[in-house]
Amino acid sequence: MNSDTPRNSRKLKTIEKASRIDYKILSTPNVFKKKLLNLRRQFLSYYFIPPPMWRVLLRAASPAKRVRPDFACIGPVRSGTTLLTDYIMQHPAVALPLAKELNIKDAPLMRMVLAQFPTEKQKARVEKEHGKAVTGYCSPVVPGMLFPYFAHNVSSSAKIVIILRNPVERTFSHWRWDQMAISMVKNDPIWKNTPGFDEIIRLEMELAKQGAGAGTSISGTPVGGYLQGSMYLPFIKHLRRFYPEEQVKIVNANAFFKDPAATAREVYRFLGLPDYEPIPTPVKNAGPKMKLEDKTRDLMEGFFAPLNEKLYDYIGVDFGW
Repeated sequence: MNSDTPRNSRKLKTIEKASRIDYKILSTPNVFKKKLLNLRRQFLSYYFIPPPMWRVLLRAASPAKRVRPDFACIGPVRSGTTLLTDYIMQHPAVALPLAKELNIKDAPLMRMVLAQFPTEKQKARVEKEHGKAVTGYCSPVVPGMLFPYFAHNVSSSAKIVIILRNPVERTFSHWRWDQMAISMVKNDPIWKNTPGFDEIIRLEMELAKQGAGAGTSISGTPVGGYLQGSMYLPFIKHLRRFYPEEQVKIVNANAFFKDPAATAREVYRFLGLPDYEPIPTPVKNAGPKMKLEDKTRDLMEGFFAPLNEKLYDYIGVDFGW
């Protein structure tokens, strides 16, 4: 399937525009500029983060029949879900949803959830042109244990792509991302003496020995500890209660980062999509650069080593973390 067509070029621009505007909204400290950007995003055809609620409500009120998702691409925050999403959504046979991330929290009704997907006619047009059509969504929902319940209710036949990153790298990246999120207020007195990464990790490990959660992270689903977001096996076992092994593909994020096109082609085949050579997509949310102390890295590697081995035994693949 040819990637260099006028229609696909427009699709790539649509995806790029959505992420560009939404990242500006997330990163700018200027309140007036945020409002202007929010006005600009009211009528986009595709959104990177949850769409304006009035768009969802308007679509939900329409008599047009909506399709259910054929796939979900999920993972913990800071695992590469955004980059993998861009590679999946650019495929010509993927009918774009209203937004990359499915918004259930603010739209907790089935009709409102389905309103975020294409109509039957829209999907049929894509299928007529390319011989195949699928639609879906991508969200960093791992390790949220409620997700499989919602996902299964929306579509029990959907294929699930889970991207997992080296837990040490993901944990540190998660913390760095949170530091960027609070950078504009970090000098306020209320943040005085809050622990740095090394101290937080030691605290979380001590709490883990006691079987307690930490509640130290700011972003993520659910809000919990940084280490918790990198403990993958409990979620995968839970997900398998809802989706059989043949409907689930686990992607090694570290292999994906090294060769995005090869991984994208594997995912296309898993989703039953026609052959397509993906267009290289730049990383949009790399996060701030910081150094992980060797002592803390060694401590984390020791903590995750037995968990990784249990994961490898369960999925039958050694990621070499």
